[in-house]
Amino acid sequence: MIQYFGRVMLYSLLLTELSELAVSLLWGIRGRNLLYVAAVNLLTNPVYVYLVLRLKIRMHPDRLTVVRIVMECLIVLAEGLWYARKLDRERHPWLLSLTANLASIAAGIWLSRS
Repeated sequence: MIQYFGRVMLYSLLLTELSELAVSLLWGIRGRNLLYVAAVNLLTNPVYVYLVLRLKIRMHPDRLTVVRIVMECLIVLAEGLWYARKLDRERHPWLLSLTANLASIAAGIWLSRS
């Protein structure tokens, strides 16, 4: 079970980093700001994945879907706040957060269905 959790968390983090950093690069984020985006994802993704894995055991799938949507919205808000405070010259930190997270979610859905 621990190996499964670890593997899922690692794959999820790698997918999140790749997709959100790709969006950030397309957004024009470079240098230290790009490292900051990666660091923010190192904070938010493992917590999210761990909670989802734990709740998956105890919660009905429909309720879990609602909880996941709420958690994703909180992550978008938290990351947007961090980006607004720390990214140099970023004019649309909230939109960056939303776009990057949507890309990450889409990549996860696409991979899970293939």
